[in-house]
Amino acid sequence: MPEDKQQSLIGGIKVSERHDLSFQPSRPFDFFLWFKDKELDAYVADLELQIKEINPPRKVRPIKAQEKFIFSLKLILLNLLAAEKSTLRTLQAVPRRNKEFNVKTRYDQKYVSFRSFTDAYGGLLELELIKIVTKGFWNGKRKQGKVTRIEPTHKLKKKLSKLFPQDVIYFIRHPDEENIRLRNAKKTKLLEYEDTDYTQTARSNLKTINDCLNKHWYDLRLSDAEFDIMYGEMVKRHKKESKNPASIRLSDRSLYRIYNNGDIPDGDNFKQGGRFYGAWWEGIPSKYRRKIMIDDKPTVEIDYSSYHPRMLYAREGLNLDGRDPYLPDDLQEEWRGFGKLAFTKLLNGKKRLKEPNDYDSEVIGMTWKELLTKMELYHAPIAKYFRTGYGLDLQRKDSDIAEAILLGFSNRNIPCLPVHDSFIVHHAHAEELKNMMEKEYENIFAQSIPTKLDDGFELFTEEYTEQGEASYDIDAILSEDENSQYRRRLHLWLENKDSNK
Repeated sequence: MPEDKQQSLIGGIKVSERHDLSFQPSRPFDFFLWFKDKELDAYVADLELQIKEINPPRKVRPIKAQEKFIFSLKLILLNLLAAEKSTLRTLQAVPRRNKEFNVKTRYDQKYVSFRSFTDAYGGLLELELIKIVTKGFWNGKRKQGKVTRIEPTHKLKKKLSKLFPQDVIYFIRHPDEENIRLRNAKKTKLLEYEDTDYTQTARSNLKTINDCLNKHWYDLRLSDAEFDIMYGEMVKRHKKESKNPASIRLSDRSLYRIYNNGDIPDGDNFKQGGRFYGAWWEGIPSKYRRKIMIDDKPTVEIDYSSYHPRMLYAREGLNLDGRDPYLPDDLQEEWRGFGKLAFTKLLNGKKRLKEPNDYDSEVIGMTWKELLTKMELYHAPIAKYFRTGYGLDLQRKDSDIAEAILLGFSNRNIPCLPVHDSFIVHHAHAEELKNMMEKEYENIFAQSIPTKLDDGFELFTEEYTEQGEASYDIDAILSEDENSQYRRRLHLWLENKDSNK
């Protein structure tokens, strides 16, 4: 089948990507996608009346059923809007089985039902606002199926474009979405749990953090060409790691926490994991993070040096004594990355520790198994933690440190962006962040820890320095043509930032 050369959008930036839409995976339906907009709500109310006229209900819907019908209408439109504005345009999956609407756990959407969703979906079909591209099916014997995929008709596309001409939509998450999540040992499903003082406090703290994050705007100061290159790198990586297409949705600013091994009886479901996920900046290649801007201001990123190795030595009342934890004997500096990977696998794995695909024993000078053995000997004082999965226990420690840091800034309405063991802030808060990170670590481990600074502000200024003498004007720099897409997104944010309050 011939491929069509299409232009996809990354926050308003065109990226050439050859693909055939019929072979692309559909966008999963998001039951907690949310957006507050008076014009959209008015359109939903008008659609409700139109559907009533062409297909009058046999009896008056109870108030709760009516609310669920309106909610379902809006939710379908929001998902279609997100699919249309996504970086890689794709079809929208829609759930069509009754069991997908059963409210059984805290993770389910409680404001939509199978009946309300079916009525809303059918009404949009009758109004010729959506069309079925691939009809879904389910084989009960084989337990296999295909989700129905839809797309908006030209009529609805035209209406959505009129309501939302901008390239970036400032979606938020529905306030009732569960952000404290407990996962099973196989990492295949989320588990139900009873709330405790800890989960209630963690949920409340996360709300404070997310409320702050959603009041500010985060973007990448990249030219169109740079954005194209970065996205190409993401596509290449996703083909190896995920069946889903790569995308950047700049409105993804809300965080959630994932705890692990909830189905292993140990008396405490929340002692492992707990790290923060959900934000777009976590998914981009790390080298581009120094290009992140917060509210149109350059940033810095500070991370802990050799975080988990230092934690383990501190637990044993020891320290690294200046040694590089990722360079065991006979491993050359250029292969330090494999040393770090070996340490990570030893700390997080239990059984067979798979050799990396790009590991070349002849070039490196030792087999993967030999490197693992050298790493265990090199770290004999803490080797008892290897091959035990203890890394998840350390993640709980580092996530609690992260929570304290994020809360410290959020309580003063200062956005701080977490990336597990590092944090990004407006450059003016660099020293404050460094001090807070060192203090929170010392509070738990009673030891000091070095930090590393990646100065995006310095990079920003260096790009406009001539012969060692600064000769730039920030406002002039950011208004240059090559950053026009960035400027447009920023202006849209400034115009719309109050809509979700």
